[in-house]
Amino acid sequence: MKKLVLLLAALTSFSLLMAQERFVARIKSPKINDLTEFLKDGYDLAAFSPDKFLDLVITEQQFQELTSKGYRLEITQTEAQLKTNMVAGKA
Repeated sequence: MKKLVLLLAALTSFSLLMAQERFVARIKSPKINDLTEFLKDGYDLAAFSPDKFLDLVITEQQFQELTSKGYRLEITQTEAQLKTNMVAGKA
């Protein structure tokens, strides 16, 4: 019984982590080193235009971490908006 409770707790925690909404955050005027670091660290890159912008698909936790490192981020879209745009684009 104890193992079952632990298993259910682990599955619940995992599903909560996976259900965390992501969004697109933009960094304006990025340096080429920023791009290299984000790719090296495994971030989900949505778009990049040298010296103009760098868009990342991130979670709230990643947003907080990057903000604490001094990055100025602007949220441009939520994951739900991205999915809606993809579906609308197929019609």
